[in-house]
Amino acid sequence: MFFWVPNRSGPCEAQRCSICPYMMGAETFSDTTGKTYNERDEVTCKSTNVVYSVHCERCKTFVHVGET
Repeated sequence: MFFWVPNRSGPCEAQRCSICPYMMGAETFSDTTGKTYNERDEVTCKSTNVVYSVHCERCKTFVHVGET
């Protein structure tokens, strides 16, 4: 489970944002090899120039990688 931390990734919390319910907050992220990286900037649903991934909780795999 992830929790939102100031100056890290997380929902923008705008009242009508359709992405917030799906946005997970995190201080770190990892790639497909398992290497872990620290977040360096605040990233929200409204951020631009961000590479993101969508993953399946059931099968624990990436199902989509994209950019904003």
